[in-house]
Parts: sequence; C-alpha cells; structure tokens
Amino acid sequence: MKRWILKVERQHRLRLSQEIVECVSWLLTAEGAITAAAHIGEHGQICVPPPKSRIQKRFVSLEKNLAAVGDSEGLSKELLALGRYIADAVNLTFSKERNRVTVVLPEELRSLKYAPEAGQMAVVFVFKNIVEIWSGEIWRDHLRSIHADLDKLIEDSSEDLGITND
Repeated sequence: MKRWILKVERQHRLRLSQEIVECVSWLLTAEGAITAAAHIGEHGQICVPPPKSRIQKRFVSLEKNLAAVGDSEGLSKELLALGRYIADAVNLTFSKERNRVTVVLPEELRSLKYAPEAGQMAVVFVFKNIVEIWSGEIWRDHLRSIHADLDKLIEDSSEDLGITND
C-alpha cells in the first residue's frame, strides 16, 4: 500500500508516475488506453477496482439485476439505495503514454466535490490493485477520523491482521 500527493493538471488531468503504475498490475500490463468502472467510496473517494475483478463483476451483476426489477410499485428502500449507488458509477479512461498514465477527472465528479479541480491537490492511494483518488481535503479529514479511533480500528482488525491480544 502506498499513497502519493499529486497536483491536478490543466484540463483536469492526473498524471500517474511510473512508480504508481508499477504498484497497479492492471495498469502496468495495459497497452494504450484502459477503461475502468469507478464508484464513490464510503468516505467520498473515487474507488477504481481492477477491471474484470470480482468487485467489478459484482457491480455489473448488481446493475443488471436492478435494471431487471419490475415496476416501481413497492420498491424497497434498499433497492432504491442500490440504484442510487450504481447510478453514480462512472467510467474512467487511463491513457498510457510512455512511462506515465493519465486520467481525466470527470466534471460530474468534480462538481460534486468528489474529485479535485485543476490546480488542486489529489491523493492517490493504492492497495491490493485498487486505486483510490481522493481530494486532498477529504483525505485529510479521513486521516483525522482514523486517528481519533485508531485503537478501536486496530482492535477490530486484529484477527484479520493475525494480531493476538496477549
């Protein structure tokens, strides 16, 4: 896992360095442009799971199943919530140029403050081939909230991390 702080360039482009690309196998092996579905994460970040991953397949399946739901009579609040979530998904195109990859941050995500504008700072976080793009402010606020609950977070994660409480 690693994070980088990048300045969003003109035309709302984010250039990912070779160092970033080397941490993301699906970007590293891509030739030319690659389009990946992105969704908004629980903290307001843009999440880009690997194309063709289990996460992506689940997302596509949800979208198809929601489209197949009958009429609007009696739709549950859960189905409406899933519909809203799926409706906010966007495709991001990562263009590979020599040693760098460029992605344009879409206007719809910028206007809702999920993505930073040109000239602003973005945080790119990579973990297990998932790329997250954060606005600098949302990242900062997220880290503050983690710090406030760090002991509980470690305790809740101890089993997954193989930590014993001896």
